[in-house]
Amino acid sequence: MGTLEWERALGGTYWDYAMSVDLTDDGNYIIGGTSESIDGDVWGNHGLYDFWVVKMDTLGDTLWTRSYGGTRDDFLWSIKQT
Repeated sequence: MGTLEWERALGGTYWDYAMSVDLTDDGNYIIGGTSESIDGDVWGNHGLYDFWVVKMDTLGDTLWTRSYGGTRDDFLWSIKQT
């Protein structure tokens, strides 16, 4: 077991799920999941559920967030930097 360095709560009013985390080449983290929110840390929701991607630095500070999706439900299960 490792030592907890930091934890953060992100999201908005509705359901927000973090499903996957990947270490990026620049040493930061990219977190992918699904969001139903249209407020708080989530911007640009286009349907009921959209992909939600957050990039955070090693201290847990948010560098940016993005929402992707169409008019229907879009679910992100896994994320990987390419």
